[in-house]
Amino acid sequence: MSEATRHTHAVVFDLDGTLVDSAAAITDAVNHIIESHGARCYSVSDVSAFIGDGPERVLERALDGRDLPRMPDDTVRFSKLYQECSVSGSRFFPGIEDALNELRHKGYRLAICTNKPVVATQRLLSRLQIEQLFDAVCCGDECRNRKPHPDHLLETMRRIAPLPKAVVMIGDYRNDLLAANACALPGIFAEWGVTEPTTAPDRNLVDRLHGCRVDARASRPEDLPATLEKLFQTNVATAT
Repeated sequence: MSEATRHTHAVVFDLDGTLVDSAAAITDAVNHIIESHGARCYSVSDVSAFIGDGPERVLERALDGRDLPRMPDDTVRFSKLYQECSVSGSRFFPGIEDALNELRHKGYRLAICTNKPVVATQRLLSRLQIEQLFDAVCCGDECRNRKPHPDHLLETMRRIAPLPKAVVMIGDYRNDLLAANACALPGIFAEWGVTEPTTAPDRNLVDRLHGCRVDARASRPEDLPATLEKLFQTNVATAT
């Protein structure tokens, strides 16, 4: 693949669980609410299984998991805690920053499609100082229909000007892959975003991949350049 060709190809990333490890930080936010109900706190592994559909669903799953009612101020308190914790406590997965820089150097155009709210996303990217690496960012509260709905991924692609000729989606959760499937685009499963070993038939992994077509897997961020090269060569990944 030539450098000129690469500049027409885009890679769209999920954020939480793919680019950044936010599970411990989000667990802190969840447990603030759970403790206020007098219930037993969750482990990071437990909360990891709740992440993937936006903060509202994280809170809903956490409360349901302890058979707790939602109090009137829970949503407002959790929204503030979620933003504070996920911005201040999230960290790059090992190897991610180097992988992003290598992909940019190779000429790939990069974007983020995340169910995270726009304010928290902007603050996090600014703190990590990586805004300049991405041609477009589209957050869950900027679309009427967010992942796994195809509208969210399609809007992300529309924000990459000019529209790329080929796109691959990378994520650690079924919503990312289902969005790619719905747009007839290849999807890469980011195995490093899964807490448990991917070789074990655990519920977390099964839930993450339920009903998805997975075109490729990457066990480490360092594997992405080679995985993408192969995928772009063997798949029709045309943006529509």
